[in-house]
Amino acid sequence: MHTEISKPLLLFIDDDRLQRKLFPEVLESLGVEIQTAANAENALDIISDRRPDLILCDAVMPVTDGFQFCKRIKDDPATRDLPFAIITSLSQNVGERSLQVGADDFFLKRGSEDLLRLRVRMLLDIAGRGADIAEPLESFAGSRVLAASESALLLSQLSLQLAPAGIQVDTCGGAGEVLDNLDGPPPALLVLDAALANGALKDVAASVRSQPTWAGVPILVVAGKGEEPEAGIPIDDWVTKPLDGREARRRVTMALRYGRAMR
Repeated sequence: MHTEISKPLLLFIDDDRLQRKLFPEVLESLGVEIQTAANAENALDIISDRRPDLILCDAVMPVTDGFQFCKRIKDDPATRDLPFAIITSLSQNVGERSLQVGADDFFLKRGSEDLLRLRVRMLLDIAGRGADIAEPLESFAGSRVLAASESALLLSQLSLQLAPAGIQVDTCGGAGEVLDNLDGPPPALLVLDAALANGALKDVAASVRSQPTWAGVPILVVAGKGEEPEAGIPIDDWVTKPLDGREARRRVTMALRYGRAMR
């Protein structure tokens, strides 16, 4: 766990020199210290000197690729608790391969920079508070998720995807119903459809953050493919439609871990 005095340390590993220069610039606004390594062996030297709070590693590298290095880190009892995310330009089976080697998350190099910053911040906050980065969704059985959408299909999909883990999903048909809930007990997670009528996403998120008992509730947005929520909306993550079951569960799990860590 890092102290309030020291900045969180992020270790970025990529054999591409240009990426080692450009990629950290995207994350500078997070107020983190960033060290870079050109390969797995260089990274191990850095880790032995000072344990990072988060490792971001390119998937495709010579000798030891990102998946192999992740498995090496996660198989070692001395380092298995280090948060590790795969960075890749690959588009096939990245999520599945990342899960197989124990990665805590994965990011696309050509994806949204705003989304990258949100997810890196979430991983760092979880690690910085000493929370378990690997808690499975099932460990949140009994938790309540409040989901708001005008799409009955979307709400049904989310409920079905989370039910096997014992997650209760309460649904709202629109923004007004969410606001009506603010006088009651907060959920463990709020899921908002970006397509709420009349651009209500921003107003709902702001109202939630201004309500003292709800202010710490993680907000996960479901956005259309290729769309991004408007900049400045106080959310924690987003996932795209149509909802892929595995990815939806991954994003919900991470948000629940974040909410538990921040309480």
